[in-house]
This record gives sequence, C-alpha cells and structure tokens, in this order.
Amino acid sequence: MKGKGTSGVPALVFLLGTLAWCSISFADAPSARASETTQTAHSVAWVEQTSGTIGEGLVLLRGRGDWQKALVSDDFREDLNTTWSERTDLSRAPMRRRNERLSAAPRTYMTTKELAAGVIGKQPTGCLSGKIVYLSGGHGWTCDITSSSMWYTQRPLTFGIVEDFGNLDQANMFADFCWRAGATIVPLRPLGNQPVERVVDNTSPQARFEGRWYTSKSPIYFGKWYDAAPYYFAIASKEETAVARYQPFIPVSDYYPVYCWARDGADRVTQTYRIRHAGGVTEVQVNHRRVGKGWIYLGEYYFNRGSDGFVEVTNEVSDPADADGKHVVIADAIRFGNGLGDTNRGGGISGHPREEEAARYWAERALPIGAPPLYDVMDSSDQDNNVGTPPRTTAYMNRESEGTFFDRIYLGFHSNAVGGRGVVGLFGKDADKRPDHQVEFAELVAKQLNEDLTTTGAIALPVPWNVRKKLTDSHINFGEIRRDAINNEMCATIVEVAFHDNPLDAILLRDPQFRQFVARSMLKAITRFLYAHSGNSSQPVFPPEPPRLISAVALTTSSVALQWLPPAENPVGGDAPEAYRVYYSRDGFSLDGGRIVGLTTGTVITDLPTTGPHYFRIAAVNRGGESAPSRLLGAYCSTEAPTRERVLVVSAFTTFSEDVALTQSEPLGLGSPLHAGGDFVRLIPRKMNAGNYVSHWGNALAANNVSFDSIASEILTSMTISPTNYGAVLLQFGRQSVRDGVLSSQTRRWCETFAALKGKLIVSGSNVVEELDDATTRPTATDRAFARNFLRSRFVRGDLGATVPLVAEKRALRTTSPLMLDIGSGDAYRAVGNDAFALVGEGRPLLRYGSESGQLAAALVSPKAGKGGKVIVMGFPLEAIHPPAIRASLLGEMLETLGVGRPPSTKGKESQASATKQRSSQRVRR
Repeated sequence: MKGKGTSGVPALVFLLGTLAWCSISFADAPSARASETTQTAHSVAWVEQTSGTIGEGLVLLRGRGDWQKALVSDDFREDLNTTWSERTDLSRAPMRRRNERLSAAPRTYMTTKELAAGVIGKQPTGCLSGKIVYLSGGHGWTCDITSSSMWYTQRPLTFGIVEDFGNLDQANMFADFCWRAGATIVPLRPLGNQPVERVVDNTSPQARFEGRWYTSKSPIYFGKWYDAAPYYFAIASKEETAVARYQPFIPVSDYYPVYCWARDGADRVTQTYRIRHAGGVTEVQVNHRRVGKGWIYLGEYYFNRGSDGFVEVTNEVSDPADADGKHVVIADAIRFGNGLGDTNRGGGISGHPREEEAARYWAERALPIGAPPLYDVMDSSDQDNNVGTPPRTTAYMNRESEGTFFDRIYLGFHSNAVGGRGVVGLFGKDADKRPDHQVEFAELVAKQLNEDLTTTGAIALPVPWNVRKKLTDSHINFGEIRRDAINNEMCATIVEVAFHDNPLDAILLRDPQFRQFVARSMLKAITRFLYAHSGNSSQPVFPPEPPRLISAVALTTSSVALQWLPPAENPVGGDAPEAYRVYYSRDGFSLDGGRIVGLTTGTVITDLPTTGPHYFRIAAVNRGGESAPSRLLGAYCSTEAPTRERVLVVSAFTTFSEDVALTQSEPLGLGSPLHAGGDFVRLIPRKMNAGNYVSHWGNALAANNVSFDSIASEILTSMTISPTNYGAVLLQFGRQSVRDGVLSSQTRRWCETFAALKGKLIVSGSNVVEELDDATTRPTATDRAFARNFLRSRFVRGDLGATVPLVAEKRALRTTSPLMLDIGSGDAYRAVGNDAFALVGEGRPLLRYGSESGQLAAALVSPKAGKGGKVIVMGFPLEAIHPPAIRASLLGEMLETLGVGRPPSTKGKESQASATKQRSSQRVRR
C-alpha cells in the first residue's frame, strides 16, 4: 500500500454546518492552505487533515464525525398514510394457479417457490450471522484529473503483481468465506468479475409488483431526480401478500454478482430477497434496520441468457414482532453484474470493468438522490478522494442506532511495499484518530495469519513465510480507517497481506492457495474479534473444510449414487462437519438450493428428471457455516442404457496454483499516467480451475446419447475396472501442471493393466506428453519409456496457445472446419501451453495444430504389449474446445474411432433392473 505512486497532495476536511447539503455552494468555497482554517458564508469550515494510505487523504465530518446524521434522519420511518395501489402486474401474466391453502387471497401467478427447480436454498447461517462486513479492496483504475485526464493504476507493476488487482482478487476470496459464514457483505468496490450489468429500479418496466404497495415520500432513493416514485414499500406480514419482482433480460449466460439497494430506517425488517437463478431459488436476508442507501451483496449466481432469472422482494417475515402493521419492506433497486466503468472525468471513460476501478467511482454510481458527494471532495485528486470514500460510504450506509458496535466491522485489503516481508496490521498514529479497539484488531489480523501460516501441516508454501518482529504499523493516521471518517461506528483496520515489491512475498501473492488461506485466516480473525466483545464465553465454530466427492454412478435415468470423503484434516482449518449438503445441477454450472443428508459419506439421490445428465457437488455444514463445495461429478443413464456401452469420466484436473493463474495485459498506465503497461497475474478461481469440467465432458457424452459415470482421480488406482463395465475410460487432466504431476506412476500402471484387458482410453490434457518427455533432465527413463511405448508419442513443444486452430488430418475425422480452443470467453478457461507431439511407431494422426506438419494435437495409438487396447492421446483439454456443440461432435467422433458407443457384443439383453444391480455392485469398486 505504501511505496511508489505516493501523492502527498494536501487534504481538506469538510465540517458540515446545520444547513442541508444542497444549500452549500462549493463553487464559491475558498481553498484552504496547510494548517489553515477558513470560514464560508454557509458556515462550512475547511481544515487540513493528515490522512490516507498514500500519506494524505480526505474525510467528511461534522463535530466529532457524525456528519451523516445531519443528512439523514436516523429514525426515518415511512408514512403509512401515503398513497398506495393494489398491483396485479404478475397475476395478469399467463401463469398457472398457485396453492390456495393460505388464508390470504389466492393469486393466479406462479410464485418463486413454485418456479424453483428443486428445494429453496438459503444463504448459510454461521459464525458471522447477524454481522455486517464492510469490505474494501484498495486502489483501482483512477483518472488523473489534475493534468493528463488519463486512467492509471495507483500502484505499479512489480514481480508480476499490480496491487490494485491483487487487492480485488483477495477481497473476492474473502467475501466468499464471509458469505458462507452468514455475514451481510457491503462491498465498497464491486465483487465478482462481470462486465455486463443490468440495473432494475422500481420504476423500470422490468420491475413488476403484486399486492398492495405504497409510494414512499423519502427524498433519499436510488434512481433519477425525476423518477415518478422514489421507491415502493409494503406492510410486513406473516403471510405473503405482496411481492416485487425485478426481472431483466440477461444477455449472456454467466455468473453474476447480485446486489440490493434499499434505504434503511427504524421501521424496516430483516428483509428476504429471493434470487431465481438457473439452478433454482436462493433466499438471502438483509436487516435494513442496520444497513442501506448503497449496494449490498446478495451472492453470485449463474443466470442463463434470457428473462427467466429475477430477484424478488417479499413482504413475508418470520418474526411476529415485524408483522405488527408498522414495519415495512422496501422495493427500490436490484443490480445484476458490475458493468463497465462509465464515469467521464474529462478525458473519457476508463473502458475497464467497474470492479477494476477505484472505489470512488463505484460510490458515485451507488449513492442515492439526496446524498452528499462522498466520492468527490473539492480541491482533491481522484486518488486522494479514493482513500476516504470507503469509510465515508460505510458510515453513510450504516445505521448505528440498531445493534452494537460489534455487530459490524470494516476490513480493507492491501499489499505493502518498500523494504520488508510479511503481514502488517494498521492502526492510526494518534489515539484520537483511531476507532475504538483498533490496535487490538490490527494486532489480531496479523497474529492470526502468522500463526496459521507457521503451523506445521497447515499449508505447503512455495517459499517460506516471514514473521515480522513488529506486527503493526501506525506511522500516520491512515485515511481509510480513521475514527472521524467512519464515525467510530465500528472497528476498522487494513491488513497489508505481504510485500508486493519483495520477490519472495510476490511469489506468495501470486499463489491462489496462499490467497485463499489468507481469506480464511481473516474470517477467523474478525470472528474472534467480534466474539471476544460479544459477552459469549464459548469459542466460535468455524465453517468446515470442503469434502471430496469421489464418485457418481447412475443407477437409473432418475437416480444417482454418490460417495464422498470427509474434509482433509488441517490443524488450522475449519471445524468438523455436522452434516453435508448435496447440491444438484442440470448443466454443471448452476446449483440448486441443496439438500441436507446428515453426517454420512454416501447417499442415493432419487426422483431426478428422467432426461439429461445429473451433476452434483457436496458441501460440509456446521454451526459455523458452510464449506466451499467439492469438485463436481456427474452421471447419465441413457434411455438406451441396457443396450449401449457406457464410459467412465475421471476428473483429474486438480491444479490450483500460479501455474493456472490468469495473465492480464495492459498497454500503459500501470502506476501512473506516464508509466508503461505490462503483464501481471490475476487470481479468479472459476476462470482458472472451476472444478466443474466433468460437466463439459458429460454434456458432450449425453449429446451423443452415451451413458457415463464419473470418479475423482484420487480413487482411480484403488479401483478394479473391467472393459466389460465401461467401454472406455476418459482421463480429464485439463491444465494439470507438471509440478503437481499428471500421469503418476500408479496411474500409469493402472492404464497399462486396463489396456492389457483390451480397454480403451482417452487421455486429454495440456501437459500429458510434456511431463513424460520434454527436453529437460526432469523426465526419467521410465517416464520416457511410458511416453514412447504406451502413448507412442514424442514431445515436440508445449507452448501452443488458444489462438492456434486444430485441423483434422485427411480422412481421419468427419470434421473438416478448424476447431477453436477457448480464448477465455467460453465456458471453460483460456487454453494455453498445449502439447504438440509426434508419433513413435504406428499410430493414426487425428488432429494437428494449424498447418504445421509433425505437430500433432490428437492421435489414436495402440500401446506396446497392450493386447488390443486403444488409446487416444490429446495434447489439449477437450473441455476447452468451443463452442459446446463442436466439443460434443468431436468427442462423438473420438468415441466412434475407438469403437465405443455401439451396442455391446454380449448375447441377450439384460433387463433394466439387472443392469442397475450390476452397476451399483461392480462399476465403482474400490
């Protein structure tokens, strides 16, 4: 956070008078020199103030910092005598009639609960339930309004890192941990990675209402000054009598962060938002007595292209005290996605995704009509403004009178610079500039991370971790965490995770496992801090570690048997699971609400749809929250299953390290408007290894009407599989790195045994041949022998990118058009570093890279001593073939080449019951 790019621009503080904000004429206000106080005609004092993580910053306050109280009445309540209307927007739609058991008037529209494809999901409850986490990832693209009007990052490129983006990636990982622990998250910079946005306001045609809705008289609302209605509210009720549905057209199927916007107030409730996504419906609750007037995160969900997805506000409440006729629910605005930055500061917009921009621009688009320009303090650069924007926005959104000081917390993520290694927690230099308990909080975040990283067996780091003698820093009054900026409404600190200008720390900052470890440690730190001041003598329970789903076997077209392993033990990991939740997906991307199956390691899921493949993920659950989900596995039983062979898909892509990190390139502006650009690392897990690639193979198999089961690679070598059980085994290595191992010695022996039984294999991955036969001294003689004798391949090169087309060899496949790999815009990942190889001995070339002869991408071979076994070697990940229809066509041709998918040669036909019995007893035997 400190270091190059320091501004040093003097800062000012606005001391608001008693007049309304709109009465202050900033154009006439004089500037203040250092250490000078002046007075305007409007009694607004301007005072120089040391602040900020860049040396100087800006804070808005009145008196001792309670400036927002002059702008917003803390006990605001809706006028229940205002105009209302009985809305029927939804019931006019041609939808079937709902269940009419409730005493409320029957409705003719289909409710969200009825539309759910499965059970209704809920945000997990856990150690942070009832707590609000105000989250800031520092810096971001900033406009140089003082001279060039160019956009630049606030920190330079060092050792493959630009802090502005590292902070963003770190905040995203931390937010995921907090959401699964039950927290309400207020992002001061957008979360997720979604350049598409759809914002639906209450007056938008995409917002529809049912039941009695009142028009608010509030002067503070989201939208435009000329909106016909600021927002609508409905009386809270034990039974649902009013809903508001925000239903935009989603242009691209993808993951979207979803946010809500509602004004807080004394008559609010813990409001339920129902998100209908591609997998089903998830309910998230937000207590608007505590927080409002800005975007509040509801989670990230997969939406299909079209208008099937929406967010719904219901007036149904569970607390009888809220259903007293005096409490209300608010329907103002919902946001899907982040969009591209559209702030023009004189030189044009940035053209970058909003999440990559500094917090100041997010606040500008998030704050309501009637709010002060917290993001744009006079006589200051945008970079200086950005320092104080997050805490000012936090204080503005937070309703202090509801709950306690320890029901909310502020955490900023940064990385450090200039001479050092290790983690540092920050607190203010002067005691009167620190929020209460700030020193304790700053020490705790650093201590927690050091303890976790230095515990034996906790994590295998690429380089040793350095524990600093001094855990904290307080050499200035940091503007982002000042007492007067945040109005002392909660504790606040910044965690400087490591030093991005140190080559060893930079290695760690580029490692996604390290970053996720940091996120978990920070979850533990804030939980322990809040628990210590809650009066609760018991120790907090933390969410479990992820379980490991190891097999999915189709028993019938509508039932699948699942097996999983408990979470791996970790001395600093989460607490033990108390149950497991099984998530179901039809497409491999969207998940339903999940179902609890108890503390077991296997189950049979029945009553599934009778068509299409079925996919699953498992999460571990306890009182502390919910783990991240396991890798995805799936199964499919064709309606022709008794008379057709099936295949086994082996999920073997487990790498999650810098080897699969993304590279972002920028032409200029890294560190200042005058700096050059460069390449740097981004850590976006679902674009690196989403763990769902069995679905890419499974969907392709189902498109060819080929049944399949799937297993995790961890159990492959402990299984006995016969070609009579599976017509082929498909090894999906993806971008599995050489460092992590691709074809282990045990896996090779298993492959040789299977081939000796006339088994058929497809081996796909970008490092399959390179691991065994590259030009370095790393491969052993045994490695090279397996490459030459079993795969019948010789390594040529391993640097072929996604822009090189795959071309079918003459008469090898029906495919004649070049095949394209995912360049990062498809449903998998950017396929880089693919293997080209040449045949050793006999074999049948299938695909080559471009027009280069001797650079094969795929070939059919017969291993020496294979006794009839066949292997298709692919030097690229099949899941990276794009689009999915072409992927399915290619896999179908590959299976035909192997002779798989035809009716088996056994005499007679087994009944469906007999086939089911055989699959459950023999197919996955460990």
